[in-house]
Amino acid sequence: MVFIKRFRYVTLMLCSLALLSACGKSSHYGYRSYDPCISCGDTITFYPNEEGGAQRYPRDWVDWEWGDGNPNLCQEYPNLDRCQKMDP
Repeated sequence: MVFIKRFRYVTLMLCSLALLSACGKSSHYGYRSYDPCISCGDTITFYPNEEGGAQRYPRDWVDWEWGDGNPNLCQEYPNLDRCQKMDP
């Protein structure tokens, strides 16, 4: 009886260890062909962000200015008070 309990315990531990050990080949070791060779004199190139790029993007690409609000607001929610036509 003790042998069966011990065998179940050891089997359960081995299965848990195998399932939770993360011993799969999920990551690689060493350099790849596209990595810079630092010992050969290659360096990693850093490109700085352009000045004001995040503020300029909506104007240049989407034709939207800051403070205009959502351009699709009245199409998506036509019953809003600010989307109703005001009759003089």
